[in-house]
Amino acid sequence: MSAQNLRAAREAGAARLVVASDHESYLALPEAERRPGDLVLVDGQERPVAIHGPVEKRIFDGVTQIFHGTQPAMLLDANGAVLVGQPVHAVAPAITRQPAILPETAGLGDSITLDLGSAEGTPPPAVDWDLTLGDNSIRDRVDPQELSMELSEPGAYALEVNWINDAGTVAAAPALLTVAEPVAPGVDYTQAAGYFHSASAYLGEPAAVTALTNEGNGGWDLSQVSSGEVITMTPAGVRFNGGRFLQAAGLSSGGIDGVFIVLRMALEHYGAGVAQLFAANPNGGHLAINDNNGTLQARYNDGASRNISLGSTPYGPDFVTGLEIDTVLKTVRTHMLSGSIVTESPLGMPRVDYATVRIGQAVHGTLKRAALFARPAGGSFAASFEQVIADFLAG
Repeated sequence: MSAQNLRAAREAGAARLVVASDHESYLALPEAERRPGDLVLVDGQERPVAIHGPVEKRIFDGVTQIFHGTQPAMLLDANGAVLVGQPVHAVAPAITRQPAILPETAGLGDSITLDLGSAEGTPPPAVDWDLTLGDNSIRDRVDPQELSMELSEPGAYALEVNWINDAGTVAAAPALLTVAEPVAPGVDYTQAAGYFHSASAYLGEPAAVTALTNEGNGGWDLSQVSSGEVITMTPAGVRFNGGRFLQAAGLSSGGIDGVFIVLRMALEHYGAGVAQLFAANPNGGHLAINDNNGTLQARYNDGASRNISLGSTPYGPDFVTGLEIDTVLKTVRTHMLSGSIVTESPLGMPRVDYATVRIGQAVHGTLKRAALFARPAGGSFAASFEQVIADFLAG
């Protein structure tokens, strides 16, 4: 009864569990390394796991389920008989809760959280999702743990979710969120020194306007001056016919260090002389926009009268133009008929004071809108040159 004989007697009724990539590799082992009671567990990769060897199903009595990873699996003997588990019939995914982008009213600068929703199926489906802005994926901007991000751009956001298992794929309804462009604050024209438009109040009759009410805070209205063809009020605006024009005189504009004017007009044709569309101190020419024989000009004075060509005057369609003078930055900016804003540096100090405002002298056409903004010394404009231009271009 040597130790070797005792061990051999014990192991005669024992079974070894040997794991192999396939049964052939086990059979290729030397005969001395194989035993009659060996149970060979073959990793079937995509096929069910199988045990090869003289094993009976009763060995697994009481074992109700085995798992391959996290998925339920079957255990088969070498002949394909099921030792543990029942055949699992795959069931395609079905959506139980649609995805959402929360909150649904989120806007620019807000934080959103992605709710991927849920689905059921056999085996349990896995989720595949993407967040797009327009046609571009922005999934990399989303916090992978919290599924949240801040909305830094306007546009159309879409959360697309697919649920996938062995039986198929189902797509959830995309969750959509439209983030609007930031809305620029409206221009408050009551803060302009002068503001006139097609609905401005007036004195006289529509066929013979004698004065135009200033809706700005400059404390002055425009009154009829000169003689000849009358000024009329039309649904489009104030129409000048090359005769009478509108003017306010004796104004005090001290204590300002910047001024700009913006016009929207439609001219019919050139008249007998230089047409002053809008002029402040027209005789000195400190600030004016003129039509000089088919060339639109911005005029300012820095110790000498300067003219800037804004382009060829369009006759017929509406156009928007403007002139800004800044004595702090010592710049003159013009809105060209081409649509660009051009800046130049005057040689001397440009003047911004005015005692007279005149609109429509020698003009054959219609004033749609006009605004004059003055900046108090050391203060700021109530609206920017660009804001007013954009608003006039809109209508």
